[in-house]
Amino acid sequence: MEPTVESHDSIATALIGLVKQIKALRYYPPHHPALQAAARESLKGFQPLLGEHPLCLTVRKDGFLVGEQPLAKTYQVLGQLAMFCFARRIQYLTVLTDLSAADLHRFVSCLLLDPQEIVSKGGMQTVLEHAGVTTIWINEQDLDVILERKRQLEAHPPEADLGTLAANSKSDKMTPGQTQRLELEKLLKLIEQEQDDQRFRQRLQELIPLLRLNGMSIETVPMRKNGLDIPIS
Repeated sequence: MEPTVESHDSIATALIGLVKQIKALRYYPPHHPALQAAARESLKGFQPLLGEHPLCLTVRKDGFLVGEQPLAKTYQVLGQLAMFCFARRIQYLTVLTDLSAADLHRFVSCLLLDPQEIVSKGGMQTVLEHAGVTTIWINEQDLDVILERKRQLEAHPPEADLGTLAANSKSDKMTPGQTQRLELEKLLKLIEQEQDDQRFRQRLQELIPLLRLNGMSIETVPMRKNGLDIPIS
């Protein structure tokens, strides 16, 4: 069945729900009740799309595709989300019909990991599997393969990533403001040390919402790369 304008709008709404989850996870400490509420609200956006068939999206650097059709390019935030996913080497995204709020929460938590950390852990799909996510799949287009792997994971769950769990436990003791400042300081340090131009630009995109949460603007932050001042427009 060909996607309709209405279905494109519904998919856009669901993905905007993911953006709201990302913002919530960056603001609130782990296990805050607001995060559960954000995940449940995000799930409501996906449920109308998941009646009998999974939702399959292609991720490109400049946006999402439904089949061969670009998705709602008028939504600037979706372009930013696509770039965010693409930087984490997500090319295909499959959401199964039994999607849960818990899996949405874990997916967004994994999505917020630094791209280089994701690569070091074996890629986003491996990270999701170790987080226990079985209803969201990355870069696998064969549904039979996905369902068989899902069955295996649910029968024999992999060991949790203890390093990530320990980091989350430590963050639990921080206030939202402390967490934001820690993330901001870490990101500023990474930006200053970054040698690759593309990753440098991607980190700048991640910096802007953190600055806003800390009551700052990009113009107030002295940016340096390789020891040289970087003008920010």
